[in-house]
Amino acid sequence: MEPEKIKAEMAELKQKLEKRRKWNDLTEALGRKQKFHKGCGGKVVYREPNSPTYYSYAGYCLRCEAFPIPEEDIIFEGN
Repeated sequence: MEPEKIKAEMAELKQKLEKRRKWNDLTEALGRKQKFHKGCGGKVVYREPNSPTYYSYAGYCLRCEAFPIPEEDIIFEGN
């Protein structure tokens, strides 16, 4: 692999890591309960389903980047 491509990939990975860190800091600051992906154990960004649509695919895994994740594959803190 060329050095330029490696540098570009490293920069992209660093940006993703920084975004995840900021999200985790925000979640902790707001005191929200955490959610986890059953498949890999990573943290999940989740949004409550809105009526009248009641969509069931509401999760995005920050570890494996799986999307969409159905509610039955999300472990809610305290469950």
